[in-house]
Amino acid sequence: MSEAKSLPRSISVLLYAGTDDEKVVTVEKLPLGRAAALGLAFRGIPAKLEQLRQHEGIRKLIDSGQLDNMPLAEVAMKILEFLPELLEVAADAIIDILAVGTGLSREELREKVGLDEATELLAAVIEVNNLGAIQKHLKAAISRLGRSQTVTTTPAAG
Repeated sequence: MSEAKSLPRSISVLLYAGTDDEKVVTVEKLPLGRAAALGLAFRGIPAKLEQLRQHEGIRKLIDSGQLDNMPLAEVAMKILEFLPELLEVAADAIIDILAVGTGLSREELREKVGLDEATELLAAVIEVNNLGAIQKHLKAAISRLGRSQTVTTTPAAG
């Protein structure tokens, strides 16, 4: 039997504290089938970020090069001009991940869960499923597979 310390199988997160709707959500370690769906939800983030890059106003701001020479407070004010678009894309990506990782409905996540609660839920999903270690192990396994498929052959003597 392994002596390694096991990660928790579940983490409890309090939602809607101090309201009539207060409840505890138990974020559980996902079985393989749902873990694959979680991976797909995370893989959707780059596409969502690309949506932002395609937004005309954001693209013009980035391409202008102004951000490099602008004071931080001014950068923040420029970004605030696009806050609705940023939040929409970010919220969709986080809702996708949390719907798979917590089992909560997309509607509840969108309409009831606060930003602080979403952050706690996301941290619980990442921790209970040990996503950092999984990513590291998968990269190592893929790297080893790539090396094992590089077989050198020597010509037969004859």
